[in-house]
Amino acid sequence: MKVYLDLSTVYGWQDFHGESFHVFKFTGFYDHDMESWTNAMINMIEDDDELTGIYLSGDEHLTIMLSGVEMVINNCPEVLMGFMEGVALVNQRFADEGVNSRIRIIAS
Repeated sequence: MKVYLDLSTVYGWQDFHGESFHVFKFTGFYDHDMESWTNAMINMIEDDDELTGIYLSGDEHLTIMLSGVEMVINNCPEVLMGFMEGVALVNQRFADEGVNSRIRIIAS
């Protein structure tokens, strides 16, 4: 599955979580913080639709196509670093369980 995350209008954490809420189809249970973001991404893979409307089946990968990367680097690099750390935490969780990484990032 491929989703498009536009970071060109992200000027802080609130903007990032608002865009994530829309792109990843997070539910009202999403608390708009990185702990909740990480849990929702894990639940997307483990088929717990309490936090997200997206489910990855079998060995399906989630490819996150990033746009606006230069803007977020200039405006709030800490958000980009936090996003990358969140993806790494999710992938590490699955690696710890002997499962291949499920989230890929492609920046444009």
